[in-house]
Formats: sequence, structure tokens, C-alpha cells
Amino acid sequence: MKFLKGDGKIVQQRKKKPVAPYMAVGLSTVVHGISQRSQIARNLSIIEEAIHASVSIVNINMPVKVVALAEGSLTGFTDEIFDLPHVVAARELFIDIPGEETERLGKLAKQYGIYIYDTDYIIILVFVNRKTRKTGF
Repeated sequence: MKFLKGDGKIVQQRKKKPVAPYMAVGLSTVVHGISQRSQIARNLSIIEEAIHASVSIVNINMPVKVVALAEGSLTGFTDEIFDLPHVVAARELFIDIPGEETERLGKLAKQYGIYIYDTDYIIILVFVNRKTRKTGF
């Protein structure tokens, strides 16, 4: 298909293929509040089991491409409950990106061919990178 741009040039548009139908799964798992970073592993194990179960079941009808985790699914809301300063929570409680936790979730994503989304990752990126001590992306 050809069309005319505003500057008078004729441009040929590539024919776009439609996206195949897929499912997105939202998980709201049991979360244990953490007081130290090592305790994230307990929540991560629960998340992994939920991903295995939900993707295996939902894939029967239609392929799952996205799994969304609830806010606080890795750490709970300990930082908010105890009113910890954001920088302290980021340095002492939250995960590193990349890190052990993202590695585990990444393996699951590759295994099932899915994208895993967690709002906490976005929040963590905005605060502070524990290794460089810089804020932002």
C-alpha cells in the first residue's frame, strides 16, 4: 500500500501482520513481609510455584505471553509499615536489577516464553542502584 506524506513524498507502508491472540495472567500471591533481603527468597518461591501452575493451566486454552505480579509480591510492604526511608529500603531490602531474583524470574520467562511484569521493578529502578549508589535509571 502506498500513501502520501505531508511533505509530498510517496511512502510504501509495510503490511503489518496481526498479533496472534494470547492470554495475560495476573497473580496475587501470599506475601510475607521482609525484614532483610534474604527473606525475599520465600516470596519468590511462592511466585514461581504460582507461575508454573497458572501458565500450565491457562496454556491449555490459549498461549500465555504476559504474567503480571501484584505490587509488593517480592517484599511485602514492610518499608511502608515501618516508615523506612526510601533510600534505606532500596539499599538494604529491595532487589538489585539485574540480580539473583531477576535471574530466577528470567529463567521462568525463558522456560515458558513469557514476559513477567512487576510494578516493584519500576519503583526500585527510580530510587537507587545499590552498587553505584546513583538514583534513576
